[in-house]
Amino acid sequence: MAHTFRFFVEKIHEELSSCTIKGDEHLHLSKVLRLKEGYSVEVFDGLGAYGEGSIAEIGKQATTFLLEKRELTPPALQRICLGVGILKPNSIDDLLPPLSEIGLDEVHFFLQEEVSKDRLSSKAQDRWQRILIGAAKQCKRPYLLKVQTWNSFADFVTFSKGFSQKIYFCPIER
Repeated sequence: MAHTFRFFVEKIHEELSSCTIKGDEHLHLSKVLRLKEGYSVEVFDGLGAYGEGSIAEIGKQATTFLLEKRELTPPALQRICLGVGILKPNSIDDLLPPLSEIGLDEVHFFLQEEVSKDRLSSKAQDRWQRILIGAAKQCKRPYLLKVQTWNSFADFVTFSKGFSQKIYFCPIER
């Protein structure tokens, strides 16, 4: 049985019969995997839409994909979110894929006292997004795990007041 590759696209429109694979996904498809026109692949947009079809054209900047099947997965009725104090960069990189794979909807990272704001840099968040796309491709998840960052635990608590149910874990001082 041949492996079916899965690629992330920005949006799968209901009214269109094709979509475009761009950026890193296009480079991976054309330069690393060296897929050819006519090859069957899957695409998803991280917003619940998923499609199957074949590669129509591989250009220098983008790949055109013909949709033969399209599905939309409705969002979960109950969203599951996790708030975590910011960890060491490699720890976050290792934590994100399993959180995505178990079906978490959102993860909120907040800064603790004496932790550098560099850990929440846009460069780090771009890396997290690439990791989450890879994890969603691997486990065939229709939605991308959403990551939000907060400058303090107090900011996160203020935001989380809108949640219907919440559990806070705090260390006990002895």
